[in-house]
Amino acid sequence: MKYIKRFIIIILIISIAISQISCDKLSKQNNNTIINKINKNEVQNFVNKSINKEQLNIAVLQSNRLNPIFNLNKEIYYIFQLCYEPIISYNKNGYTLILAESIVNENKKVIKIKLKDNIYFHNGKKMDAYDVLETYNLRYKINNPYFKALLNYINYIKVESRLILKINFKYASAMNMLILTKIPIINFDKKLIYNKDYIPYGTGPYKIENVQSKEYIFLEANNQYYKGVPHIRNIKVFLVKDKDYEYNLFKKWTTDLLICDQKIYSNDFSDELYKKEE
Repeated sequence: MKYIKRFIIIILIISIAISQISCDKLSKQNNNTIINKINKNEVQNFVNKSINKEQLNIAVLQSNRLNPIFNLNKEIYYIFQLCYEPIISYNKNGYTLILAESIVNENKKVIKIKLKDNIYFHNGKKMDAYDVLETYNLRYKINNPYFKALLNYINYIKVESRLILKINFKYASAMNMLILTKIPIINFDKKLIYNKDYIPYGTGPYKIENVQSKEYIFLEANNQYYKGVPHIRNIKVFLVKDKDYEYNLFKKWTTDLLICDQKIYSNDFSDELYKKEE
């Protein structure tokens, strides 16, 4: 089958905050591939499409809170998109079912969700409707103005069976569906979840295998991922203090990718990998 060869890591860096590093030095070098005009709306299409590479290395700024519930670092947030997934996603073509098998608008204020029956968290637990309920309840309790504002649209959530739940909203609003795209579903230890460095379990194509809070995050491919195992087995994310150090890691070929001035620079890969196969 003809397809576009693109690698999974682009989902990490598509929406990372634009670096303050000047790219003048990179632009003058011939040994770096530059991939231009990456479209944010294509992010979901990159999941599970990768090149044949065992491990990919990138660097992002350090965060004082690695727990995704409390994390405010935008770069870390986009890394976590590889590990945690919402019920649905949204792009220019509309909504896409992710963890949901089907979604029915019973009326303007009630959405009925049937979850997929083949979704597993990284700890091996099978996802069910109660995980959705507990995730939404947790998000409401956390003192985060953004999520609290979103969840204020919800009147209540009713679990009807292991895979079916209904969300009753306070208002008839376009925001109702959008809320389902914003909150990744997690499985967590209720005693540990408020620890700033606790890592809950997700359902995404990668699981967090090892964390050194001031050094790196190590991601490993999820062998139970319902869309198939990613080709890139491991991703090592170096946690750096500033953008200059991030640039130096790339310059020394310690990391494979760097984003700045809305361009993605690659040390290892040819332009041929980004062209359509005729």
